[in-house]
Parts: sequence; C-alpha cells; structure tokens
Amino acid sequence: MIESEIYVPVEKCTQSPLMISPFSTDRRLEELRATLKQKGTFDRPRCTWSGNEFIVLTNWDVVWYLKSQRVEKIKVLLGEYTEEEQVRLTIFEQYKQLDLNWIALARAIAKAKGVLNKTDEFFAKASGFDRSRITRLVQTANKLSPSLQKMADLDRLAYSTARELSRLKVSRQEELAAHINTRNLSSNEILEIAFPKPVSPSEPKTDLPVKKDRDTLRLEIDISERVGYPVAIHPNTQQIDFQFFSFNDLVHIANNIKKTLKPNAKFQGKLVLNFVTNENLDLLVGGMIHTEED
Repeated sequence: MIESEIYVPVEKCTQSPLMISPFSTDRRLEELRATLKQKGTFDRPRCTWSGNEFIVLTNWDVVWYLKSQRVEKIKVLLGEYTEEEQVRLTIFEQYKQLDLNWIALARAIAKAKGVLNKTDEFFAKASGFDRSRITRLVQTANKLSPSLQKMADLDRLAYSTARELSRLKVSRQEELAAHINTRNLSSNEILEIAFPKPVSPSEPKTDLPVKKDRDTLRLEIDISERVGYPVAIHPNTQQIDFQFFSFNDLVHIANNIKKTLKPNAKFQGKLVLNFVTNENLDLLVGGMIHTEED
C-alpha cells in the first residue's frame, strides 16, 4: 500500500459507502475538539479516489467537522486500497477506534456484503475473525426483533444474550423486550424468563421473588441514575447487583462506587461474568490460564 500526504478540497470528500454507522460518537467528537484546541491538527483521514471525488475510508468525523467549520482544504493520506483493505479500514478499524457495539458491526458487515457481493470468508480475512464468528454475528442481528435491536443499539443487550434470544419467534422476542424495558434484568434473568427450566412436581419451590417496598424501588432508580447502569437491590440476600455490558462499563461503575462510598464503609461481594457458550468462556478466562510460556 503506497500512500501520499496531500491537501484536498473538503467539498470534494465523500464518505465511503462501506463506512460503519455511526461514524463517530460524542466522546470521539469531544476528543477531536480537544485535539484541535491543543495541537491545531487532526488525525489524517485515509482516502482513495473515484473520478473527481475523494472517498474517505477513515476518520470521516474529521472531514464532517471541518465541513461544519467551512474549512476549504484538509490534509489526507491518499492511496490505492484493495477491497479487503477498504473493508478493514472502514468497518473493523473504525469499530475498534470508536468502541462501537456488536450490532453496529453486524449491520456494517451485512451492508458491505450487499455492496461488494462477498462471502463471510472474505470478511473474516479482512478482520482477522473466524468465519463462523462473522456468520453468527450477522445472523444474530438479522433474527432479532425490532425492539431487541433497539436495545442492542443502546448497549442494553449483550451479544451472547442476543444470540440465545434470536432463536425465539419474533413475537416472543417482542414480549421479552417489554419485560426488559419495564424491569432492570440481568442477562441471566432474561435467559431464565426466555428459557425456563422445568420444575419437578415433587420439587419444592424455593427462592421465590421477594416483593420490594416502595423505598427499595426508589433507591434502585436513584442509584441507577447516579452510576448510569441498571441496579437491582435484593433485601432477602442483602445484595446490590450492578449490571454492565463491557469492560469500560465495569470500570465506570467501580469508579462511581469508589467516589460515593462513605468513610469507613465496609462491604464484600462477588464479580459475576455471564457466558452462554464455551467460546464465550474461553474469551473471558483464556488469558488467565494460557500464558506466553504455554
């Protein structure tokens, strides 16, 4: 890949049709503004060309921002890129850079498959993922009901949970979405409702849900709003459950707890990481048991 650093007219720049959506986030735009203020420059977008237009493959938000500021020219890296390189830049690198959710990636792959008429093997090679992972990702997004897709867009539905729910009929998925929207359910609780385990007639019913009083429910809402994530208080087991969907969520919750703890507060508990398949389990703990010496 040979690239040249040149200035091009901003008005001649066009977003690649393969670009993942959203092309930026609020956090990313704040970082761009801060970079411009401190250094006076941006990361250079990578572009190719088609006729009289420059097709932007990365950092479209930089071009978009400069257009809004009526800047006339922008410095870019101009080069000729293969279809595989374009897919890697516009989808997978943008996905990592912006820390987007799984359904944004799935939709981008599905759209690019239609534009390029390529197989899952092609996208696996461009991304470094297994072909089966590409296939499952797109299939899961396609089989989700509209309401569950919206929840995934809002980072309220983890990929592992979505994969299991996608096996259900769309009507049942919509019913579950209504449950999830009215109650702060963990991934395990969602799957327990979706796939209830049969209870033996001779088996006594235990662990019946305890009805929460108004003060407890109000406290759950207050804490959820404070930390920014679903919270469930269980008076019978004397536990507070904080639901998270990514490593960044976990760090954010831990920092909020640290900031709000009163002096001399004492507590203990457990960290629960949910997994549905052996592949998920390996992704969670593989690094703990496989060292470089292995």
